[in-house]
Amino acid sequence: MSAPSTKRALLVLSYAMERAFGTDPTHGSDPGLVLAMCLHREHFDAEQERYAALAAVGHTVVVAFSGASGDLPPGVHAVVFERDDPRVRDWVLALVLGPYASALVAHDQQSLAAGELSLEGSRVFAARWTFRRPDALAAARTQLA
Repeated sequence: MSAPSTKRALLVLSYAMERAFGTDPTHGSDPGLVLAMCLHREHFDAEQERYAALAAVGHTVVVAFSGASGDLPPGVHAVVFERDDPRVRDWVLALVLGPYASALVAHDQQSLAAGELSLEGSRVFAARWTFRRPDALAAARTQLA
């Protein structure tokens, strides 16, 4: 089941999921998987320090975006889409680490919500998220296929 969500809400939820992933005490020192879809390379660049930190502690980090793939932080792997590929409009974050797993998948509805402070923040997505390991793994597999 999907729920309408603005980009601002997706940012808050994504950051919360990443914080839980980074601090989960049950995973020990096992590496995990981080899969993230960014719209364009410049959106990744604005967030790359978080992904570089996750890669630096041994997690497998895969990001997807449109734009040049060169000069990525060590341990961060890129999948590059053409700028007009409809997949780059989607919002995807999948995190898997030991018993902890979460996923957020949102599809751009190409509409805007009223009352937001910015045009970009008002973008509306049909979003679904889960903290169930089987569902998060399925979301990651779908994105990696």
